[in-house]
Amino acid sequence: AVNDAKAGIVRGQLKTSGLDFVAAVPELLRNTESWLATPSLLVSQELNRQVHTLKPGDAFTRVITITATNVTAMMLPIPADFEPEGLSAYRELPTLTNSSNRGAAVAERIDSTTYVVEKAGSYRIPEEVFTWWDTTTGEVRTVALEALEIDAGTAAMPAQEQEIDIVVTLQLRWLLLAVVVFLGWLAWRRRRP
Repeated sequence: AVNDAKAGIVRGQLKTSGLDFVAAVPELLRNTESWLATPSLLVSQELNRQVHTLKPGDAFTRVITITATNVTAMMLPIPADFEPEGLSAYRELPTLTNSSNRGAAVAERIDSTTYVVEKAGSYRIPEEVFTWWDTTTGEVRTVALEALEIDAGTAAMPAQEQEIDIVVTLQLRWLLLAVVVFLGWLAWRRRRP
């Protein structure tokens, strides 16, 4: 129904011709559990701090961004949840964005997880591989999110830093001894007639 300025509400039916199509899974992907059909798939990760010098109680945030063309954001793969024992993971709700760039649909998914170190140790978040069907070339492709190695309180202090700590400790002891001797000398001088 449409509202025509002169005729008022006009009702009717329109029919389009039928559309036939065939949907088939490419032979190379028949045994693949999860994949996406797109001309391009990009996956990246960013960390808000270095993860090789952490201590128990420290936190870091890992942000994974997945971008693809000619799909909607709800079709993008969901990164796996990894929570090694000794780390607590706090996941935010993902941000899904659909946009258009020169007539091509662009989808983006951003997943942010904050990890808190509960105890000292070395941790590993393994590599994750995403499979996709390149609709431009008709080939199976993969893109990997590299593994993340985390060192929380197990790295040995460099020898130079240890030497500096020893020198500073000795200097503080000598300074404290000098202050005690000076105060003792002042007290002795006041008691003398």
